[in-house]
Amino acid sequence: MSSSIRKWGLLLVFALGGCVSATPTPAIPEITRIGIAPSFTHLVDGWLEAFHDGHSDVYLAIDVFPEARGLSALEEGGIATFITGNIPDEDLYLTPLAIDAVAVIVNSTLNVRSLNQEELRALFTGRIMNWDELEMAPGPVELVIPLRGDAVRNKFKEVILQDEAFSTGAFLGPTPAAVVELVERTSGAIGILPLSFPEGEDMRIAVDGTPPTTSNLLQGKYALGFDIIAIALEEPSGDARLFIQWVQEEQLGGD
Repeated sequence: MSSSIRKWGLLLVFALGGCVSATPTPAIPEITRIGIAPSFTHLVDGWLEAFHDGHSDVYLAIDVFPEARGLSALEEGGIATFITGNIPDEDLYLTPLAIDAVAVIVNSTLNVRSLNQEELRALFTGRIMNWDELEMAPGPVELVIPLRGDAVRNKFKEVILQDEAFSTGAFLGPTPAAVVELVERTSGAIGILPLSFPEGEDMRIAVDGTPPTTSNLLQGKYALGFDIIAIALEEPSGDARLFIQWVQEEQLGGD
């Protein structure tokens, strides 16, 4: 074989090799980030899993923020929307997603099945510090509440405590799971968490004689209900809008 033929053969190999290496890299999908307050992570995780089952081409990711940090993340553009149970003071876009409520739970050793609003107010403000005062059970009262700014805590204060403050001796549970764990392991404990949280169902008690059930909530019989909402700087578009509409259809029966 002549040197000129060998040279053209080598050039052809190099040319083909260049074509192989020039295969375009698959594009990285755009991810829409959604912020969530800690009390509703269990809900949104479930929504997101079900949503992705029918929308495999949509990429959503969640970030969990305390209430104040969630609003900051919105303003900084880090998230498309923030899911919470608090209605913001700022002039922001908001839309309802679901209905939830405050559930009151007690340690299993307590013989407590129902408390009225006045009894709850006295307990959570620290005016009653021993269960003997209610003639329900012996021993000291141990309070477990969410962190400051939490929607469950705010709703309970609005309806039950009103212009009074929570006792400074309360244990703090940063998540609903932490509240359940603290109440379970602490003798004489009583705490509050979202009704939607699946754990601790056998520890729930009635308020004013009304059990905390979805049916009673929807009929307006249970006093501690509130809306879970999505907030944003302006009305969401794209994948965030698609997700919000899907949740509303699933939870509220939207069109």
